Amino acid sequence: MFGKGKREREKLERSGTRASATVVEIADAGFSMGSGGGAEGRSFETDEILRMTILRVEPEGEPAFDVRKRMRYGRFGRPVPKEGDRIEVLFDPSDHERIVLAPPTAEEEGERGSAALGQ
Repeated sequence: MFGKGKREREKLERSGTRASATVVEIADAGFSMGSGGGAEGRSFETDEILRMTILRVEPEGEPAFDVRKRMRYGRFGRPVPKEGDRIEVLFDPSDHERIVLAPPTAEEEGERGSAALGQ
């Protein structure tokens, strides 16, 4: 990720509000942002994909709101969600269109590590 998108993500990671969101709708296909390698020139370890998504964001103590935006999936080793899935996001409370997927918490990282080790 370069330029404005990277700066926006960094700003939201520092000062955004974390909230749960439900995937209301997600496009069947999207734009691949892979780094190359792997099958058909792709590395599934690092591929990211942009997909048009409608989310219902439910911040604690605030009214829920819907956002329609191309979201970047595949970061943090997470798969592309399906309609009805719950995901974590970071958003700007003064501009709900500024929203990104939240990085995993330490607890989520620990759970993922345990699952990978078969524990």
